[in-house]
Parts: sequence; structure tokens; C-alpha cells
Amino acid sequence: MTNNPPQIGVLDDPPVAALDSFLNAPPDLLEKRVLQRRVDRKFVFAADMVEPLLAQLRSHFSLVRAAHAPLATYHTVYFDTPERQMYENHRRGRLPRHKVRVRHHVERQLSFLEVKCKTADTRVTKARAGRPFGEVTLDGEAGAFLADCCPFPPDALVPRLSMTFRRITLVGNEVDERLTIDSDLEFSADMRRNPVPGLIVAEIKQGRYRNDSPSIRILRALHVRERAFSKYCVGTGLLAPVRSHVFLPTLRFVERLSA
Repeated sequence: MTNNPPQIGVLDDPPVAALDSFLNAPPDLLEKRVLQRRVDRKFVFAADMVEPLLAQLRSHFSLVRAAHAPLATYHTVYFDTPERQMYENHRRGRLPRHKVRVRHHVERQLSFLEVKCKTADTRVTKARAGRPFGEVTLDGEAGAFLADCCPFPPDALVPRLSMTFRRITLVGNEVDERLTIDSDLEFSADMRRNPVPGLIVAEIKQGRYRNDSPSIRILRALHVRERAFSKYCVGTGLLAPVRSHVFLPTLRFVERLSA
């Protein structure tokens, strides 16, 4: 599973009129909202909820543009062991657990090798290192980075799942939050593809866990329920011959929204 820059195309932006009313996030606000150590909270819902959600968020958040585009195209390749040990750790609820991926930010022509770790206190930390755009090979430089922040030997990791999606990124004007809204997800593995166009995955990244923030209040007022959701585990459960009974409620929910 390899991906070179010519194969990584920018997806056409859908018309999201509500984004026109958002202020662009200034550089100093972006610096305040990096949140490399944070609490992640997921909300999954149907695509027709995006416009009403954005309409209510605009007075509390600013928009992060991707090379002047309101939506960013992401292409991600997840790595795991041949036995999918990282997937199994998640399925069994083990902590700490890790995700290893290379993510291509298409509009900005940037690629990063990233390691996410969820710790015993349920906080998430992320380490990342720049890579040549479109490169997914774990060479010596990538291996040295992984040796510092990942318990799995670099030579034991292989590409396991690829995915593309579009992302809206918002940062809180007053509250220490980043809010991402992902759409047009498509998973691929072993020559199989599974698009889920009706699915939206929103993720609130908070400096500390809090329920009184505008984003949480708005989502709850729209009757959107918080839900455990891992793109890697969902894509693997949809496409790979793995044990996935723990994820069955989520997989069925995804299939209903994408029908």
C-alpha cells in the first residue's frame, strides 16, 4: 500500500455555505490551540446535520483554512503489526494504546508521521515528524522517530489501512478547544474500498474535560450523542477479517448512515 504525490488528489469542496460566515483564525489563536496533549471526544451523526451545527458554532469558533481552502483533504495510511496488535489492543480496551499513521495534508503538500497514544488517564498525546510529501516508507529517519515514542519495533510495522476524508477545522475563540468535522470518509485495504459518504465524525479536542463549553452544549441541543469512535478500528472492522464484535453497534450505525 503506497501513495505517491501524483496519486493524492484534492477532493472537490462541497458547498458549505455556513463556512462563509466564519472568521479566519489568526496565527496567535492557532498557537494557543495546538493541544498536543488533550482529551478527545467524538460525535458521529448524519451529513444533513452539518449546516445547522456550523450555523450555531460560528459565534464561538474561527475557521482554520488549508492553503486558503475552507476544507482540507486528508489522506492517511495506518500502520500495524502483521497480527494487527494495535487494533487488538484497542478492541480489548488495553491502555496505554497506540496508533501509527502517515497523514498527507493535500492542499498544503505536507506529510507527517504521527504516533497517538491514549494513556491510562484517558488523555491523548500526539507526536509527529515531518516526512517528504507523499512518502509512506518507514526509513531509518522514521524508525528513529518511532523508537522514541512507540513500543512497537519499526521493522514490525506494515501498512494496514488507507483512508481519505475532508476536514473542517475550527478553533475556539475563548475556550481552549479545537473542533474538527470530517466528511466523505472512504476506507481501503487489500484492494477493497468502502466509502461512507453519509457519515460525519466530529471530534472535540479539549485541554481539559469539560461539559460547559459551547460546542458540547450545541451538540447536545441538536441531540447528537457522544460516541466512542476510532477511524482505524471502524475501517479495519469493515474491511478486514478480524474480530469486531466490540465495535458492532458502531459498525451498524455507520452502515445505517451510509445506506
